[in-house]
Amino acid sequence: MRLDFTKMSAHGNDFVLIEDEGDVWGASASALARALCVRRTGIGADGLLLIRRVAVGRVSIRYHNADGSWAGLCANGARCAALRASQLGWSGEEVTLETGVGPLEASVTASSVRLSMPRPSPILERNIAISSEAGHPFWCVNTGVPHAVRIVESPEDVDFASVAPRVRAHPDLGPGGANVDLAWRDCEGSIRMRSWERGVEGETSACGTGAVAVALAFAARDGGTGEFCVRTSFGEDYRVRCEGRAPHFRAVSLEGTVAEVFRGRVVVPSPIIPDTQI
Repeated sequence: MRLDFTKMSAHGNDFVLIEDEGDVWGASASALARALCVRRTGIGADGLLLIRRVAVGRVSIRYHNADGSWAGLCANGARCAALRASQLGWSGEEVTLETGVGPLEASVTASSVRLSMPRPSPILERNIAISSEAGHPFWCVNTGVPHAVRIVESPEDVDFASVAPRVRAHPDLGPGGANVDLAWRDCEGSIRMRSWERGVEGETSACGTGAVAVALAFAARDGGTGEFCVRTSFGEDYRVRCEGRAPHFRAVSLEGTVAEVFRGRVVVPSPIIPDTQI
């Protein structure tokens, strides 16, 4: 069976997006993600987005990571879905996105998409020991998915590729673990970040929920609030706006660029095809 898709990217965080108006692929989403997101034998992406029009200006999103695992929210994926819904005429500049963590509002402009994030959990600083090493402070917060943020003076001081997977599955972070973010200020004072995402099980070019977690970590550490500019490994900037003060932030939004990369048609392996489509 051949299936139409759109490849989309938000700061280099890339997705295969499928318009699933009949809710055909939901039961097969995990297997479909594993088949389509693999980099060399599939389309290649960090995750799969199934979007469905619920009503005018209202769109349902189902998100699966590249390994097939379901996630309640992918902020970059949600922003891609908002742009695609606008392109399809399912919504105008404003759209309500039904996600696994509840409805979220998004605004689409010519140059960016802004997403109103779920209210984050209280942000707490925790000491996490890695193997035999001494413990290190991490700011832990759930911004739709759990994150552990380590703020450092210099990224060269941390072997992120070695540390991140051990923290990601650390028992202190619960049975599901957490995404891991490394954050610092560069010589010009700008906030920079790197992200290691569960479900991808590797470093990604960007992470929207991670950018929010990083901004909240700096706000908690420095006692700030308001707007933060966070630069990803991809070299593009997020704008994160937060209201309130640590540990309880009242409202948070994430804004950044979104792009359609290409559209195509892919052959779906026969074991994945739903019975209704055979």
